[in-house]
Amino acid sequence: MMASLLPAFARSQAPDETAALLRLLLPAMLHEPDLSIRVHPAVADGLRQDLAALLAGQTNVTWVTSDSMEPGDVSVRWNGGTMVRDTTALCAQVAALVMPHKTPSDTNQESQDGQ
Repeated sequence: MMASLLPAFARSQAPDETAALLRLLLPAMLHEPDLSIRVHPAVADGLRQDLAALLAGQTNVTWVTSDSMEPGDVSVRWNGGTMVRDTTALCAQVAALVMPHKTPSDTNQESQDGQ
């Protein structure tokens, strides 16, 4: 069940979570002459609009879209650094933390649910 729940939840929260993360990160990056922000095409236009005022005239920003990314993924690159948020990796980390603590009844319930 968790294998399907976490990615679905991450996708449903993707635009808001990605925008919030960028609003936290980008003020510290405005001194950089060039930034490259890579996101899924489904969230690109909304993020551009949401962050336009923050980025206006501050730095040269190149927006790159990639179908290979999840809607909640984002990669920001600047001279000498990179920040990546990877939904698949985050879900795997959560699963690795939770799975050792599952009880036999959790496993039986997932089997009955078809998960």
